[in-house]
Amino acid sequence: MSTATHSTQTGSCQCGAVSYNLTGTPLSSFLCHCTNCRKFTGSTYQANAMYAGRDSLVVTKGKDNLSVCAYNNTTSGNTIRRHFCKTCGSPLFIYPDANAGIVVVMSGGLDDPAAFAPTRECFVKDRLAWVTPIEAAQFETVQSLPRK
Repeated sequence: MSTATHSTQTGSCQCGAVSYNLTGTPLSSFLCHCTNCRKFTGSTYQANAMYAGRDSLVVTKGKDNLSVCAYNNTTSGNTIRRHFCKTCGSPLFIYPDANAGIVVVMSGGLDDPAAFAPTRECFVKDRLAWVTPIEAAQFETVQSLPRK
């Protein structure tokens, strides 16, 4: 169960060149198993916290050190804009073009990632067989994730 009830969170890239503040409570904390997320993170899945309102995230340091990759080879065909640090390459957050009211933050960049325990999973059809599922929290796409 997610313990993310804090009204303000902070996060940064690995090298500290970019940092940010988040306000509000996430709509969802989830794991994404899609190939796109696996490739981008270089891992078995991507851990995310989804927030309502792009103004939930404010870059407080290093805005000029952000790089953006517009990527449209997604399952839905919708473009997502992945933001990452130019210096260390840390993935930080995503703006999905199809939903201008959402920002998706990579949980690993948060200063307190333990507060964002995933309660849901999406693209479970792509989950690697050796990854233990989160019971009763399986969704085929990120669009099918229930919102609070």
